Amino acid sequence: MLAIAPPASVQRARGAALAEFELGRTVVTESGCLACHRIGGQGHHEPGPNLTHVGSLLPRQIIERVLNRPESPMPSFSHLPRARFRALVGFLTLLQCPGRRHGLRPQGC
Repeated sequence: MLAIAPPASVQRARGAALAEFELGRTVVTESGCLACHRIGGQGHHEPGPNLTHVGSLLPRQIIERVLNRPESPMPSFSHLPRARFRALVGFLTLLQCPGRRHGLRPQGC
């Protein structure tokens, strides 16, 4: 299991927000994302980019588009059931540098 804790805002919200985060984290683990990507201290450095702070780099719409129509060798996730796909997108969107906004470089997080 991926050892990434939910952001404080998700922990406080609990309920559906926390359930979606946990499902997204499970989808990352079960889908083999860590075979090509790194999140926190887990996974591989290649061939895909580090996703530790992907939510600070890309807005939700772009993350969703990449998961639906990725460039090779990354597989598409469009086959996932709707709830699992939505949870995956939500999880990745929440991977942000504390206090940073979209488009800013995550060095120094």
